[in-house]
Amino acid sequence: MIKIFTIFVLIPAIFAASPFRRCQLTNHPLPDAVFFGGRENPCLQEPCPVFRSIGSGTTYIDFTVPRQVTNIRPHLRARVIGITVDHELPPSMMENPWNYLIGNNPLNAGDRATFNLTVPVEPNTPLVTSVNIFTLFDQNNQVIFCYEIQSVVRGSP
Repeated sequence: MIKIFTIFVLIPAIFAASPFRRCQLTNHPLPDAVFFGGRENPCLQEPCPVFRSIGSGTTYIDFTVPRQVTNIRPHLRARVIGITVDHELPPSMMENPWNYLIGNNPLNAGDRATFNLTVPVEPNTPLVTSVNIFTLFDQNNQVIFCYEIQSVVRGSP
């Protein structure tokens, strides 16, 4: 009885991922899993906290490649009070996004890969709740995946 209980309690905790949903008004593919805040201690309930005092937020995004991909371009937007704005990603991520990818280069259809999204959080970032919309595009500007997750900026953990 204890073994069965251990399996049903521990296995979901080991493989727990953050809640996320399809991008609003689209039918774009979803990633396989999102680990907002890292793999070891991902956020399990929205809004997921992001801390100004830490200086950045890290998310691991596992996905299955839908087609041959020779180039990738990440794009992050935030929706606050009904207004959607682009979120600036680090220049290094925009210049060489392959450095943030765990997987083959190029990616083949059916490959599994992970994108390591690291987002700067400035000390003066407002303490607000937003919906973050992350999209990964391929060389033809087609969506590889897109997802939304709600987060809240806090001062310290």
